[in-house]
Amino acid sequence: MKYLIAASLVLYFNIALAQNEKSFVLKGIIKNGNGKKVWLKKSGLYSNLLIDSIILNDTGAFVLKVKTDEESFYKLTWGSEDNEKIEFINDGSNISIEGDASNTKSFIIQGSQAISNLITLSTLLQEKDILYDSINIVKTNLSESDADKEAKNNYTQQLKIIIKEKRDILFKYYTSTQSPKLQFCILIYAFYNMPSESMSFNYIDSLLNESLKKYSEDGELKFLKSALAQTKEKPAMKKRWIGEPFPSLSLPDKNGNMINISNFRGKYVLIYFWSGWCASCLKDNVYLIKAVKKFQKKDFNIIGISFGTNKREWTKTIAKAKLVGIQIREPKEFIFSKIGEILGGDDVPSNFLLNPNGTIIALNLYGENLETKLKEVLN
Repeated sequence: MKYLIAASLVLYFNIALAQNEKSFVLKGIIKNGNGKKVWLKKSGLYSNLLIDSIILNDTGAFVLKVKTDEESFYKLTWGSEDNEKIEFINDGSNISIEGDASNTKSFIIQGSQAISNLITLSTLLQEKDILYDSINIVKTNLSESDADKEAKNNYTQQLKIIIKEKRDILFKYYTSTQSPKLQFCILIYAFYNMPSESMSFNYIDSLLNESLKKYSEDGELKFLKSALAQTKEKPAMKKRWIGEPFPSLSLPDKNGNMINISNFRGKYVLIYFWSGWCASCLKDNVYLIKAVKKFQKKDFNIIGISFGTNKREWTKTIAKAKLVGIQIREPKEFIFSKIGEILGGDDVPSNFLLNPNGTIIALNLYGENLETKLKEVLN
């Protein structure tokens, strides 16, 4: 169930790392937070347990003392929306958080020896993704002529090198950390974002087994082990879906209007599932843009369905990534949602091509395979 990354990738970009201390003091200054109530909650896959709360004074300073017997995910939240939050892991005896209440990106977390490594890891992976995307766009825009064939092959080799470099980076940080929560985040990132030829299911599972030898009682690691076992037992999506009608599904767009998939009967529809925490979900947007330009005059629609992201972040991602098609959102967490029922043990990104009768005729069309299939059915 690769969707479990929803619970970890947000932390991946925003957390401090823990070192198994049994208690810690959280000190902070939240500027422009006078009169706001701040809640400290234990989060992660299993809980949203309120630990403590405090009302900020005019200085925004606060101190919270926390007793705990394990390394856990925490979040400090204020205001009426859950996007006003800072997430971290209890990482020692003293943690400090400082920033402006109006800008969560302004916050600095100190008190962790490992936080600099986390920031470096995040930066390195983002740099590789940016480079990958820029090369992939150039490759995608090349023609099918013999003259461009050699260039395409060269770009393909460059992309493979980038994937290998990402694999090496992840392995380095996985083996060097003593934090089970960071290992959990790395493993689930790898499971979701890395191609199987680079980091196979069995390889990731073997790393997880090593983590469980050291941290046998860690809840997230045990949950991930269970999820991997269930995923392995699931039948292939292709066997389950080809030739079947797409399930009834109605979800809101950014204006709150309910969009029913069945209303698009009479047209070919590409439905793709994505989430804001999923880097690879957005990589094929260049092909979707190309498809819209090429087939927009045909009886063809694209519908993007997202989950695991709050509404503000969802709309930001749509604008920043220039996502095409009709965009709708599942407000529930994946595991409790209709999308979870549809995809089962499969992952995002996933896509379904429906014929005018609403029957699924193809699955997981990516890159040039998407354009080839659309030419076949629309021309």
